[in-house]
Amino acid sequence: LIKKEAIGRPVTDAENKLTGWITGQECLHVTTQFAYHNQRIGLVKYNMRVDVLSVNADDTVFTLAEKMLG
Repeated sequence: LIKKEAIGRPVTDAENKLTGWITGQECLHVTTQFAYHNQRIGLVKYNMRVDVLSVNADDTVFTLAEKMLG
């Protein structure tokens, strides 16, 4: 994330199917757990968000907004 200057990245499986999303917020959580509790929980699969919001390429901005509010 730092190298690409991204706020988040999709996580995909071997078939390139979307399985989650990881952001700096989740990485910060891992860092804090390690710093304060010495817990090594750094695997993406344990820290990514799986409740990913997705839309179709032909959806309108309003469709996206409705999904975000819902």
